[in-house]
Amino acid sequence: MQFISETVTLKSCTIVSSSTNTKNLDTNKGEEELEDLVPLVPHCRQSFYWDCGLACSYMILRYYGLQVPITELYEKFWTQSVWTIDLVHLLHIYGLQLTYCTTTLGVRMEYSKQEFYQPHFEADKIRVQRLFGTAKSHNLKILKKSVSLEELKKRLARGCFLRNYSNNTGFQNNSERRELLLLLVDKRLLKCNLCQRKTSLLNWFRKLCYPGFLGHYVVLWGYCPRKDIFWYSDPASCQRFCTMRSEVLEQCRKSYGTDEDLVIVHGFHKPSELQFTSSMDTVT
Repeated sequence: MQFISETVTLKSCTIVSSSTNTKNLDTNKGEEELEDLVPLVPHCRQSFYWDCGLACSYMILRYYGLQVPITELYEKFWTQSVWTIDLVHLLHIYGLQLTYCTTTLGVRMEYSKQEFYQPHFEADKIRVQRLFGTAKSHNLKILKKSVSLEELKKRLARGCFLRNYSNNTGFQNNSERRELLLLLVDKRLLKCNLCQRKTSLLNWFRKLCYPGFLGHYVVLWGYCPRKDIFWYSDPASCQRFCTMRSEVLEQCRKSYGTDEDLVIVHGFHKPSELQFTSSMDTVT
């Protein structure tokens, strides 16, 4: 399988994008064969320990055809403590239609005792509560609910995101783009089937150094019913895409600290006239 990529380095972040056609693949292929295929979702590696959410946002914007410089996303954040509601507001102002599902509308005060949340908790609490408070006026759809595993499978099983390479075709039309899922997971429990051998020692080290929750964002974009695996893009991985079993997904997305945060990206909405000030404004 021929793979032609365009690699750009911005702020030490490597972006791999690919040109593909729309021919469906046989989902019965083995995982080894899938490694040779090209995903429609371009992969972006995070530059720092804290910017996985911004890297995921960049992948989502690129998938829907927006050529936004990744440096522009970094400029919109003065904090290195990025919450899901920050990313929801960010993607919304670029014209994407979203549904944000979470089990907590706001901030859980007991997180102030968690090592992962402690350093910036007081400042984050004020900002995050304000963003939830202004969501309705910005026409953001936020639901207090837990999304079942079966619903995730149904949303992602229709249409495979992997396509054969063709040098005379580009990305699909925006009208043909399917939903993407931005997911908050516990990084200590995240296991990729394709690179598990390479990361098993790293996962052991994470659990040793981080006995508590370790938040991380990934982009889910496909599900194979026959093998019961999800396809996703991980900004912390050098792989073009990763796969994980359903039971692994359930563990890492429902770990204490995630609030089961899930952002369903439906596609383009009308361009927003909002100015992104939510994360930059000084709280008075």
